Amino acid sequence: MNIIGFWVMSVLTVLLGIVGVVIAARAHDFGATFFGLGLAVFAVIYNYWAVLYYDANKA
Repeated sequence: MNIIGFWVMSVLTVLLGIVGVVIAARAHDFGATFFGLGLAVFAVIYNYWAVLYYDANKA
């Protein structure tokens, strides 16, 4: 993946995580809460992996 696509995907994943937190905060049932928190956890894990991948391939 080129560097521009890498950063675009990271930013989109951050936005997805923010949307997930908002969904979880405004939910009135367990399903929506679970879905929103799942999106937020996915965003954190993806961006953690992205930082590790970027660090390993920077040099």
